[in-house]
Amino acid sequence: MDKPGPGGWAVLRRLSSEFEAELIGARLRAEGLRAVVLSQWDRSFGLLLGERAWVYVLVPPEDLERAEAMLARGEGGA
Repeated sequence: MDKPGPGGWAVLRRLSSEFEAELIGARLRAEGLRAVVLSQWDRSFGLLLGERAWVYVLVPPEDLERAEAMLARGEGGA
């Protein structure tokens, strides 16, 4: 996965489910990590096409390894 993200944050996951992304973000924050969920959904037309269909879970680059390890152990919700 491409790691550079908006504002210098690293892309931890790119998902098609905003609900799943929010669960992952909440779990990471509960474990003390900073995490942001960035939805690209275009709700004005109700369309989920191309890059507008993705939801990103972003973390600071210095937390990426820890967040990846947490998800790999099944501790992050996905």
